Amino acid sequence: MIHPAHGTVVVPHSSNLAAIMNAAEVWRCDWTEITDAQVWAAEPGDVPVKMPYII
Repeated sequence: MIHPAHGTVVVPHSSNLAAIMNAAEVWRCDWTEITDAQVWAAEPGDVPVKMPYII
């Protein structure tokens, strides 16, 4: 996901709504505030990034 104010994050998801909700958890904001983000799907050959440690 790419958001102008919060930056970029890679999250697992099965739908765009799930991606927004997962990204909101990482960014520690309300998912209803994310109105101008872009959701991108990974291609089969893409290399996964290291997941951040979240407490």
